[in-house]
Amino acid sequence: MEQSNMHQGVANSIPNSESNQLPASSKGLLVLVVVMGIMIVIGTGALLWVIVHRMMHPHAVSEQSLPQAVNTVTPPISGNPALLAISRHGDEQIRSVVPRADGTLAVTLVSSQGDGRIVVWLPEQARIIAEFDLRTLRP
Repeated sequence: MEQSNMHQGVANSIPNSESNQLPASSKGLLVLVVVMGIMIVIGTGALLWVIVHRMMHPHAVSEQSLPQAVNTVTPPISGNPALLAISRHGDEQIRSVVPRADGTLAVTLVSSQGDGRIVVWLPEQARIIAEFDLRTLRP
């Protein structure tokens, strides 16, 4: 009897044959996935380090980092505080005082009837530079 070939029809497995190799595009994608994974890990670590570092070392906000519009009104040159003397009409009361970017203060006066006016005051010269009567604006 002849010996039969038991492995007939089974492909021979050679370590460096074409069947075991990935196409070039798959290798490139695999490299990109690995690089992106490394970048995500490094970025997450850097973000956590920054958060912990800022929590451990808080810093005060300096005046130079604030915008100019936030600066407060400078006091009068004479050293004495400037006083605002407004003649009130009826039962007017001060509703708000708003500092403006040009150094003036906008003072809103309102009466119990809902009428009001806005006075723009310049503290450096201790004088009223404008007054807006809101009663005349009603239809």
